[in-house]
Amino acid sequence: MHIPRLATLAALTALLACAHTHAFDVTVTTAPTSGGAWAGSTFTPTTPGATVNAGEVQTRLAGGAVTVQSTGGDALAVRAPIAWAANVLTLAAGGSLAVQAQLDATGAAGLALHYGQGAVAAGNTADYLVSAPVNLAATGSYQTRLGSDGAVRSYTILTTLGAEGSTTGADLQGMNGDWARNYALGADIDASATAGWAGGFGPIAPSTTRIDGFTGRFDGLGHVIDRLTIDRPSNNYVGLFGNSRDGALVNVGLTHASVAGGVSVGILAGGTNTMTVRNVHTTGSVTGANAVGGVAGDSFVDLMLDGVWSKASVTATQMGAGTGAPSLGGIAGGLVGGSVSRGPTIVRSYALGAVSGSDFVGGLLGHTGQRPEIHDSYFAGTLASNKATPLGLGAIAGRTQLGNVGNVTWNSDSAGAAGIGENTGNSTSVVATTPLTLAQMRNAANYPPLFTFTTTPGAGTNSGWVLLGSNGGLNNASGTVLPLRSSEWAASVGSAHQLQLMALKPDAAYTLARDVDAAPTAGAANDVWQGSSFMPVGKGTAFSGSFDGLGRTISQLAIARPGALNVGLFSQTSGAALSNVGLLGSTVEGGTSVGALLGLGSATITHAYVHGGAVVGGSGVGGLAGVLLGGSVVESYAHAAVSNSTGGNATGGLAGSAANALIADSYASGSVAGFFHTGGLAGSLMNNAVVARSYATGAVSGPSFLRGLVGDVNTGASVVSSFWDTQTTGQGTSAGGAGAVGRTTAQMQQLATFTAAGWAIDDAGGTGTGWRIYEGHTAPLLRHFFTAPLTATAASGSKPFDGTAATSLAVTYTPAAPDARLLGTASVVADDSAPGTHTARVTGIYSAQHGYDIARVAGTITITPLAPPTAAITTSAGTGGTLACTPNPAPLGAPATCTAAPSAGYTTQSISGCGGTATGAGANGYTTGNITGACTVTAQFALSHYTITVTPGAGGSASCTPNPVPHGASATCAAAPDAGYTFTGWSGACTGPACTLASVQAPQAVGAQFTRAALVPTLSQWGMLLLTLVLGVLGLQRLSFKRK
Repeated sequence: MHIPRLATLAALTALLACAHTHAFDVTVTTAPTSGGAWAGSTFTPTTPGATVNAGEVQTRLAGGAVTVQSTGGDALAVRAPIAWAANVLTLAAGGSLAVQAQLDATGAAGLALHYGQGAVAAGNTADYLVSAPVNLAATGSYQTRLGSDGAVRSYTILTTLGAEGSTTGADLQGMNGDWARNYALGADIDASATAGWAGGFGPIAPSTTRIDGFTGRFDGLGHVIDRLTIDRPSNNYVGLFGNSRDGALVNVGLTHASVAGGVSVGILAGGTNTMTVRNVHTTGSVTGANAVGGVAGDSFVDLMLDGVWSKASVTATQMGAGTGAPSLGGIAGGLVGGSVSRGPTIVRSYALGAVSGSDFVGGLLGHTGQRPEIHDSYFAGTLASNKATPLGLGAIAGRTQLGNVGNVTWNSDSAGAAGIGENTGNSTSVVATTPLTLAQMRNAANYPPLFTFTTTPGAGTNSGWVLLGSNGGLNNASGTVLPLRSSEWAASVGSAHQLQLMALKPDAAYTLARDVDAAPTAGAANDVWQGSSFMPVGKGTAFSGSFDGLGRTISQLAIARPGALNVGLFSQTSGAALSNVGLLGSTVEGGTSVGALLGLGSATITHAYVHGGAVVGGSGVGGLAGVLLGGSVVESYAHAAVSNSTGGNATGGLAGSAANALIADSYASGSVAGFFHTGGLAGSLMNNAVVARSYATGAVSGPSFLRGLVGDVNTGASVVSSFWDTQTTGQGTSAGGAGAVGRTTAQMQQLATFTAAGWAIDDAGGTGTGWRIYEGHTAPLLRHFFTAPLTATAASGSKPFDGTAATSLAVTYTPAAPDARLLGTASVVADDSAPGTHTARVTGIYSAQHGYDIARVAGTITITPLAPPTAAITTSAGTGGTLACTPNPAPLGAPATCTAAPSAGYTTQSISGCGGTATGAGANGYTTGNITGACTVTAQFALSHYTITVTPGAGGSASCTPNPVPHGASATCAAAPDAGYTFTGWSGACTGPACTLASVQAPQAVGAQFTRAALVPTLSQWGMLLLTLVLGVLGLQRLSFKRK
């Protein structure tokens, strides 16, 4: 972009005429749809100022793609959150387009931003602005289009930082894999890990030639890249983008950055060539040798900065050696370090940081070759040179040539220099540039005539400035904050600037897009609050909208307005809804009606808290709210040091005073120092105000009228089922009658104290009751503020009886290992110490208010009984066997049983000892007497002898020798027949005529068999036979024979 050379104020007037803002034709908001109609899935306005209900858009997206459009050249704005999980939302503006509320598209859902649709692309000056986060999944889609016939640009969506050295093209670092692609951020990026990388983040397109570099478009979509570190002092062209050309870098913030390089170093870009940078801000520090800028290091040609601000500290370390261009060094600028050729153009931008260098040092621009264009901008930082006589030290630019500078101012108190350090050659036209002191910069009337101020949120970067007055007015003589761009305003608040700009529209519905670091509101020299502090929202015109923090926090908010009325983040409210927000470490000081969140008014306050910091005022001072005139405070708490500085009335830990309002299920734990009607929870209750189910534990001090819970309760007001800690507050009484009960610290940590009073409270995890207590460790805690669930599971096992319920069982945690939020030491304790199987429970662990909601899963423990006293029995067995006794050791007072086991061929002869009765031979079992101590049982064994049973038959006798026969020995058996008989053989263990029993192993039996002998006559017998025969013949008699 090249702006013609301006010689007169009239020419500048013509140039800036485009900065005048007109009303939106279509606004997506929380209001009902009006002024237009849906035709299928497309909304088209029929009258100016049409509104489209965001909830209706969200519902329609569930069924298909949706288009919301404005016609002609009119603008379109989204000022209410929309969330969808499928299909594409197309926002088609006839003119400019502004996304000023958070959009959340998950999965494959997509967004299309079409702007300038009322004209063709050629010559179309419409733009689009994203001042609130557009959250897109990497799997979703995003596109932009300028003009009715313009090309559609599609983007790769990035949601992660990526790994060191990544070239994937799918994450922030991975953009180095493709320098020509278009990229968009679908999420905030935490880049803190880059501090541990070698050289930090690797600049995208680290080219050293100006004809090369990143040529795509980068759209931050309202996101921030936080804590980016680049440490490459020997490299040139260093920044998030090393070298970039022919593209655009838009809608992004780089916060808490730390960038170091050589030549051409900027937080956003090191070198640029024909680039547009729009709606960008940077904070942190950037250091280099030469050509160092808070946003861009150098511009070769035609760099355009529009709606850009930086409060980064900028340092160029090289010492210039002479006056010629080749020997220049240490060029530094608050926004742009230097320009080699034409440009840059800087419009509607400002710088607030400390800028130091050598030869040319400028608040906005360090040095340019020719034709810079700087308009509608200011500088309110500091300048320094390491040379006693720098070549050019200027609050606007260190050096310019052949350029146009108009409608620019600077803080003459801090800059300590003229506007242009060196205006050489065909000198730059300088029109309507005015130095102002810091005090003068707080008065809109002092600014150049075309420095356009507005009282409405901007439609684009060409909108005007806003200067907030200490009396609540806008753009008047009582300013307290330096000018902000109205285009920074967003309904989804993501920065301290946007927090302050809520004053532009006190009836809007706001959310917190991310945690907000409000530390600059303490008046640091490098921000818009320098020498001042945060201006409460709703000062003058009461805040009547809603503010939902979505569980996020505002840290280090500083409001220093001693003596002022109605001081807090919100000065005064009228029917406002304030919810789901935490104020961390805030310091708030005022006069009457002072609270960290709310000064005075009617409001519904839910799930809000103040943790840390201090609140100081005169009358009506409370940790959370000063004076509550209607409405309620529910499930909220304050833990801040509250003090009354002037001796006024009504000081309380949570609220100074309340009238026609309810304080329920809330508590205060910070110290309270007051004068009259001072209470740990509330100073004064009036006109039907009620405190219910609430408590206070903070120390209460002061000269008089001190109470533990409530300082004073007027007629009509009441206290119900509420408590204070008599020990920690130091107070023994409270106003409120029987409904205000004092308890000791130990009692305040007992569940029964509160269940008896009807509280919805328990000591278990994940139950959903409003209150949770960790018995014996904490007073009641609000479950809503726990940051994560945690389940502690006891293992199961066994242990011997020891008289205690303690165990050594392990505890495991899900879903992950706990961090420092887990307090105490875990142990597993049985329900009973007696022998048996019992439930084993996790004990000893707890958490604080913003810690874990701990659920416990019990195990089982089996406690085994102790064995009775025993004594050892020594067994002694002689040769030939073994001996064992059981049990051994044996219980005292009871007998043991012993058993002998003879070896083969042996026999137990006796068992004796340990008080038993000795046994005889052959008995293998033995019972001792009752055991009284260690003793010995002895067994004796002998070799076995076996009897040989000899059975002779009729006609003789038989015997075996030896008999009995020793085990393994032999025996010989002999038979003796009687007369007239003969031995015929053996039977049984022996057979045949002889019997020898060898190696006898057992009793044996043998039998001897005999037979009668045969007749053999003798000679005389033969004679007698003859005679008998003769006689027989003669018949005298029968001859008989005698048997032998």
